[in-house]
Amino acid sequence: MTGPDYEVRQGVREDAGAIAAMYQETWPLFWETGDGVCGQLDVLDAIGGQALIATRGGEVVGHCEFIPTREPPPYGCWGYLEALEVHRRFYRRGIGTALVREAVRRCAAFGCARFGTSPDDERSEGLYRKVGMVNVERRLVTKFELHGEIPEPDVDAVEGLPRNDRPWEEFLHVLGRLHCASYWWSRMFCEGEERSARAFADRVVGGAGAAVVFCNEGWLHVLLPPDRAADRALLQDAVAYGARRLRALGGDGFHTLMPLHLADAVRVVPGIYPSESHFDCHMWMPL
Repeated sequence: MTGPDYEVRQGVREDAGAIAAMYQETWPLFWETGDGVCGQLDVLDAIGGQALIATRGGEVVGHCEFIPTREPPPYGCWGYLEALEVHRRFYRRGIGTALVREAVRRCAAFGCARFGTSPDDERSEGLYRKVGMVNVERRLVTKFELHGEIPEPDVDAVEGLPRNDRPWEEFLHVLGRLHCASYWWSRMFCEGEERSARAFADRVVGGAGAAVVFCNEGWLHVLLPPDRAADRALLQDAVAYGARRLRALGGDGFHTLMPLHLADAVRVVPGIYPSESHFDCHMWMPL
């Protein structure tokens, strides 16, 4: 795919240095080295995602990543835009729009029925609306601190889950899904990166039902069976389990992202106290 003065194509490991060079000029805190980009490409490859780049005269001037993934309804087979960046010297040339449209085209070719992302700011939100993402779901990102007694959840069995498990295909990711479930899961098991001492992934079974609880990079995630996705008691048991496990590992808090209809159920779990909150939105379009 080509534009007036650029070409859009899939990014490969040989492009890692050039991608890192763009980020060093545009967003220095993100992917400072080619090795870091290669690690990210490995994560994408493990879950079937791809990176796209826009090049001009051999220089990388734009970059995005997308992940086709499969989850229970209402998501099903869908595509997620994980990253989008354009070099500031090349704003307003249609590069970001071209990258997103190519990601949408490829996800549709993979059989995805919808495509979505979480915008970082108003500028990117406008771009996503331009390509057709007009469905918006508001969510609440909250940092919780751990204080006092956290109730012991009704748990009969706990099973640690390995990296090759794919719980998001069976369970619905109801808490913490700032990115699609497969990306969060794979980030926890990144090759070449030191895993946090407070990272874990467990399937828990108790009187309230079964759930998957995992934590990485300070984020707590809960996956519930699709037919129990709004079960407040099961969600509260899962959050209590995760908070107690984090405390046992030396943690003093966590971040999570909550759909608004579940926020009240999470906030009333004893022993966890919100200290910061802000709204986030997920935008999507049917394919």
